[in-house]
Amino acid sequence: METIKAAIIKYTPDYFKLPYSLWSREAIQEFIKQKYGIEMPLTTITDYLRRWGMTCQRPAKRSTKQNEAAVKEFQEVTFPEKKDLKSAKKQNKNLDKMYSYHSPHLLPVLSNCEVLPR
Repeated sequence: METIKAAIIKYTPDYFKLPYSLWSREAIQEFIKQKYGIEMPLTTITDYLRRWGMTCQRPAKRSTKQNEAAVKEFQEVTFPEKKDLKSAKKQNKNLDKMYSYHSPHLLPVLSNCEVLPR
């Protein structure tokens, strides 16, 4: 079993010509069948992984080619501006709905309000 653990740590499944890019229980099951001719249940594989201190984790959804400066600028500058614009548009839309047909006497008051582009 130690050779399986070492193989999982050192290599990816495609190194062993398996149709997986990352190790999963199914990939390990297929690897054991290919290497040793043993069909091992997934629950047993899970038990071994726990004993070895390995946990199931999803890969982080990050681009390997992302520009950290551009991401930071988007998070700190662009996104808050878009968020503010979206909430302002929503408020303007709510005012349109509220006053457009209910209160004609408020029309002069509302005409002084700033209108945002849609």
